[in-house]
Amino acid sequence: MKGEQSPPSPFYPLMLDLRGKKCLVVGGGIAATKRIRTLREAGAAVKVVAPEVSREVREMATDGGISWEARDFRPEDLEGHFLALAMSDSPEVNTEVEEACRSRGMLVCSNSSRSTGDVIFPSVIRKGGITIAISTGGKSPALSRMLREELEGVLDERISLLCQVFGEARRELKKRGIRAGYEQWMCALDDGLLELIESGKVKEAESRLLHSLHRQLDGRRSLLVWGLSHRASPLSVIEELACDAASREELLRELKGYLESVLVLDTCNRFEIYCFATTAELWEALEKVVKKRFSRQAGEMSHPYLLADREAIRHILNVACGLDSLVPGESQIRSQLRKAARAADSVGALRSPLRELLQRIMASSREIHRDLKNQGPEKSVMGAAVERLSDLLEDLEKPRILVIGTGQAGLTSLRLLKAKGYGDLALVGSDPGRLVDLSRRLGVAVATYDSLEEELLQADGVISASPRREPLMGREELARLVERRSGRPLLIVDIAVPRDFPRDCSLVEKVTLLGMEDLRRQGSPSTSHLDAMTERVEREVERICTWWGERRISPLAVLVRREADDLKEKTLEEICARLGISGEDRRFLEERLNLLLNRVLHRPIQLVKAACGRLSETLEGEGEP
Repeated sequence: MKGEQSPPSPFYPLMLDLRGKKCLVVGGGIAATKRIRTLREAGAAVKVVAPEVSREVREMATDGGISWEARDFRPEDLEGHFLALAMSDSPEVNTEVEEACRSRGMLVCSNSSRSTGDVIFPSVIRKGGITIAISTGGKSPALSRMLREELEGVLDERISLLCQVFGEARRELKKRGIRAGYEQWMCALDDGLLELIESGKVKEAESRLLHSLHRQLDGRRSLLVWGLSHRASPLSVIEELACDAASREELLRELKGYLESVLVLDTCNRFEIYCFATTAELWEALEKVVKKRFSRQAGEMSHPYLLADREAIRHILNVACGLDSLVPGESQIRSQLRKAARAADSVGALRSPLRELLQRIMASSREIHRDLKNQGPEKSVMGAAVERLSDLLEDLEKPRILVIGTGQAGLTSLRLLKAKGYGDLALVGSDPGRLVDLSRRLGVAVATYDSLEEELLQADGVISASPRREPLMGREELARLVERRSGRPLLIVDIAVPRDFPRDCSLVEKVTLLGMEDLRRQGSPSTSHLDAMTERVEREVERICTWWGERRISPLAVLVRREADDLKEKTLEEICARLGISGEDRRFLEERLNLLLNRVLHRPIQLVKAACGRLSETLEGEGEP
């Protein structure tokens, strides 16, 4: 029917590294021979099972390139294999192979017309380091081949050279931990670079590309994010960088000497620096200020990242929304980010335009959490700690639970425990006056750190979140204390940074010690909730990046953009009023108009920016202010 669209293909495109992986092919006819040849080219270890095979397969087996067993298929043939190909001329045999793979959770590619296989082999174009795969989802292999042959005639050697040049440039950038964004690569791909590639001058092209990228990244100030997080670095490394209020203020004052605008976000699972600077300025600040805080061990174990502009904006918004947290979707990170901004502002380290950017990101994260709050309760590290503790103490009728620390983490944990119905609670802190006030307001027993051992003797479970830099108790001290508990087990969930109880305390008999790394999956929101947040984040990234780009270009370009936005809003209102569009349909239409507007304005705004840059250079040359 005219206008009817086919459903999307169920096949997801992947590039697999088959080098050395065991692949079983059942069958030895024309179709099997073709796939065996493909697998060999990919470096796979191929085993063929079939009573009869083609002459080419026999020759490959004789040469030792593959192994062949001349017999019928048996299900046990699949053991130890990564991929199976049901390529027999018999549909019944292929069905048997498919069913055997299903029962083992194996990937299978089938030659049957009624195949339920989950792997297909696309038509492939290889040009140097470029690989292009074409598939019609199994509907028309002939069309895939036609498209492949057509594209092969269009692509020439230049695409291979371009891939080589980009690859070398990327390797050089990675040595310095620099990650150039899409915009930087696009700007660097100019006519001069293409001319060098067409002339076969690969080394000159590599030098030009690197020079262009460094000029963009080093020669202009950008939004930069440098840091370490639980995703790539052991939490023990991040613990070594943890700052108290005084050391954080000292760090910010030192960084301010190198970076015009800077913020330090220091939490239980990340240490990050946000700044508006050139990469050269940031590297100097890292060398002169930050790296002296690393122990040798931390320096060897860490895996820092550097993000710029759009990727930096996306990262900060993901952080503010809790999507990059140890417990995905948690909302407490927003208050930590606000606290970090206030700390930077108090020493004069947070200045424009970083200040305005953070304000926009925080506003967007608030809206996202507010709009999606009805999709499920918010999660947090404290919530995960309480849930894990509850699970492990469920056999005790009335457990006594001790919370160590009167900061946000400790008090939030205490409130969550009360909400779960626990009545026998105690709180340990350092300030007697504050403890008395908390006892009156929260209705819990309180004690100072001087009485910590006595409190631990009585407790069944502990959530420890003290702000202290040194451990509260070592392994030997804890072992002596446990001996006095007359065989009663002790459960400790340690969410302090640095840890209140060193890792070797878990070796003490009758002690169960859990740390932050044990809470990664506890209490995560539903996948649909996270998917909805991720989708909203991507839309907000586009809005913020548009503003950020306009914030940095000429007033004339800003004026052009504003005029276009006004026209878009007027057009949107007219269309919606005329056609009665609202809700999701209105939002969809707005997104499409924004996309159209961005594409139409991209080139004109680039020309305006270039013209303003040339005008600025001319005025500077003439001595104008």
